[in-house]
Amino acid sequence: MLYFYFLSLSLIFVPLRYWDQLKELFASKFVIFFSEYSRNYYNGLQLYEVSQQYRVGQKISSLPVYKFFHDVLYGIIDASAKYGQVNDSIFQFFKNVLMKDIQHERKKRSDYFSSYLQFILASFCIICTITFSNYILEKAILSTAFCIVILAHTLGIIIYFKITQFIEKSTFLELDKVFNSLMKFSFFSQMNLPISIVLEKTNVPKFVGGQEVKRFRASLVNIIERWQSAESFSIMDTERLLDNVWDYRKYEYKKMLRKLVVWRLVILAVFYLSSYLIYFATLFNSFLVQ
Repeated sequence: MLYFYFLSLSLIFVPLRYWDQLKELFASKFVIFFSEYSRNYYNGLQLYEVSQQYRVGQKISSLPVYKFFHDVLYGIIDASAKYGQVNDSIFQFFKNVLMKDIQHERKKRSDYFSSYLQFILASFCIICTITFSNYILEKAILSTAFCIVILAHTLGIIIYFKITQFIEKSTFLELDKVFNSLMKFSFFSQMNLPISIVLEKTNVPKFVGGQEVKRFRASLVNIIERWQSAESFSIMDTERLLDNVWDYRKYEYKKMLRKLVVWRLVILAVFYLSSYLIYFATLFNSFLVQ
């Protein structure tokens, strides 16, 4: 019993260099709760592998589904078959952008799993402390109070999961609409396709929310209009806007992580610490009754 108790406490003081390895182990093995993030990430890796192996003129029946990138690769392959306008530089551009996005997904996946790992370690430490305390006091575990502890911990991690989904969606939903259209235009505008085909595949959203996102959309529309009229259009304009959107996504992601830290502390206090105090208050009352 003492062994498990001190083992649980020692996990809190794991050196930072081993903490990242522990996060990776957790992220790669315990994915039942978080299959959506893992499936996204692994689909991205599989799609990148397919793009690495693809050769112009090769037929591909199916592609791993990853965001909008599989649609773009389908479009590139289709254009290659119909118009013969695809060269190696476009494929290299596609692979570079895809890998950049996969790296972002990998970081997000690691950050999310790190959060859930903290909840699990907190739960483990509390349960070990309860068990050890009852052992020292020679008292049987109070089943009702212990069930409340387990229920509170489970409810806390589920609520955090839902909050994470909500904050992520509210942060990136509108931005990703413009980002997706910009990425598609960046690819297809370099392939000398008919204007109507490029506009159809780009599919710029008519309405977006957020001041900065509206500015990005206006910049994209301006670039497309100049491209259509062939007036002072340069692919460098698209690349600069793309860099700006990437930087803004990183900035918004960091803001989102700060919000999640606050929510994590709130949930640890409300569901974990409070359940811990409730259990020991119940245990103390049981002594008074005796």
